[in-house]
Amino acid sequence: MMWALDDGAEVWAHAYNDLHEYDIASRTWTELSTPIGGAIPSSRSSPGIATYNGFLYIFGGYAGAGAGLNDLHAVGFCGTCSAGKYLNGQGSAGLCDACGTGSYSLAGSYNLTDCICNIGYEGPNGSVCLACTVGKYKPVNGSGPCFACPAHTDSRAGSGAVTDCVCNVGYEGQDGAACSACVPGWYKAANGSG
Repeated sequence: MMWALDDGAEVWAHAYNDLHEYDIASRTWTELSTPIGGAIPSSRSSPGIATYNGFLYIFGGYAGAGAGLNDLHAVGFCGTCSAGKYLNGQGSAGLCDACGTGSYSLAGSYNLTDCICNIGYEGPNGSVCLACTVGKYKPVNGSGPCFACPAHTDSRAGSGAVTDCVCNVGYEGQDGAACSACVPGWYKAANGSG
């Protein structure tokens, strides 16, 4: 709400800078103190306003007593996209889509490429991420590849730490490190450290 009306006539002396978001599902207005994508513009009346691709564009207007403004502000309004979702390009917070399998995004994300692979998953940002295969791990979020476990170790699919790589049957050592074959006359019948 950035303008004021008094019996149908604009009142230049009353410029406002409050900005509200309407939630269609709950039919409620909420004042935005710090909208996604920028600060609320200075007080003004009668600005030009347009929406496009998830942003509210505010141009010019009057700063009280008829003083003209010639500035442009872009304020994002996907504030309702929760973590794990992004604005799908239709320009409405009500059109947030979920990130693909094995990926997530921060709250208020605008692009599919904001969805990045989870720990233990690999693939390009914005696509379906695949779990690291057996014998591999990935300790960070993002589009990087999974790493092979150290020699003579194995891990479950989707492993996220080198310590998930445990010694194979017949090998001994610490989790996450290369393992050595058991000395002659000894055996180890299960996967794991030791």
